[in-house]
Amino acid sequence: MPRIPGTVCGFGKPCDIQDGTLSLTVSPRPGVAGRYQTAPALPRKPSSAFVGGSPNDEAKSLLRPCLPRGGYGKPLSKLPLFLAQNVGSKIAISHPQLSKYLSESGVRDGDLGGPIRSALPSARYFVIHDTSTKPDNWIQRRTFPDDINTSHWTHNQRGNLNTKLDAHVFISRIGESNTAHDFSVPYSATKYTGGDHTRQPAALKLKFCHVELIQPRLGDPGIAKSDWIAPTPGFPGVQLDRLALVYIVASFRHGEWLIPAYHHNVDMGFAAHDDPQNFNLPDWDERIAEIVKDIIGVRRPGDFSNRPMTGQSG
Repeated sequence: MPRIPGTVCGFGKPCDIQDGTLSLTVSPRPGVAGRYQTAPALPRKPSSAFVGGSPNDEAKSLLRPCLPRGGYGKPLSKLPLFLAQNVGSKIAISHPQLSKYLSESGVRDGDLGGPIRSALPSARYFVIHDTSTKPDNWIQRRTFPDDINTSHWTHNQRGNLNTKLDAHVFISRIGESNTAHDFSVPYSATKYTGGDHTRQPAALKLKFCHVELIQPRLGDPGIAKSDWIAPTPGFPGVQLDRLALVYIVASFRHGEWLIPAYHHNVDMGFAAHDDPQNFNLPDWDERIAEIVKDIIGVRRPGDFSNRPMTGQSG
């Protein structure tokens, strides 16, 4: 169950979380290897992305819609079903279950942020970015290339994916991923965690797992800094499936379901971003739930049993 807001956040131990800040003292979420000190965070106003309280509260704030040109939507009144029921709670997936699923799916855990046996005790936030990639002649273009969701588009190709380094994991629009840095590496991909010369300590950076989704952008013709137009839908299903699996694996390595967040909201108060654009949160939530069912072997309606049928047929 999510922690209750206030001065006691479960486990019978105090955790002082002040409104408008990230945690200033010990983390309210012990990792699998015990408590870790939380680095001081930059000051935040009560209206900012980090609100304190329960993981559910933070997720509703950090998943507020990212509007074009750097605008902010309102915090969510509620999370979609799977996240609402699980964010901040213990993950009920065993190592054999996850290992079997990855093996049968032909997916290397090295493409999902690092080995599943390597714990992430300090992690807390799973940050979703988009790359805001500009196609050729993007300033003059009025439509997206026809092949952005195929292997023919350069930015979906493995060779291009493997060259990207400014996040932990990159996911193409054809559902392939590459790990640039293990999630255990204290890497900063936001201004809040180390950009703009804030020089945040490693202890803060370790709380954030950064995942970039390949997404093209267009803008007002002839205006170089207007790349605010994203495709609709923003991300194809196979890309959201891989993002769901990366989230599951990162949460598994931590031992509890991480708090999802959008890049734009993590950097609230800094020079504006607007990513990810056109992200379908309910769809992603459903994909997480379905993959978890597959991992733990729960049958879904419509699945056929391997047992012999009994009774009359017809």
